[in-house]
Amino acid sequence: QNIVGISAGIKKSSVAPTHHQWRMEAFQATGLTTLASSSLRLLIPGSDSVH
Repeated sequence: QNIVGISAGIKKSSVAPTHHQWRMEAFQATGLTTLASSSLRLLIPGSDSVH
């Protein structure tokens, strides 16, 4: 029982950082997408009506 508890604890602690990392990557990707679309909007006049 102790071994199972320890392995579950290790699993939890190893999952948490990767989940946080995934959220950060998703956040950065969203930021880049927003940046790219706003840059395109500035470059291409009239694209505001499309979105």
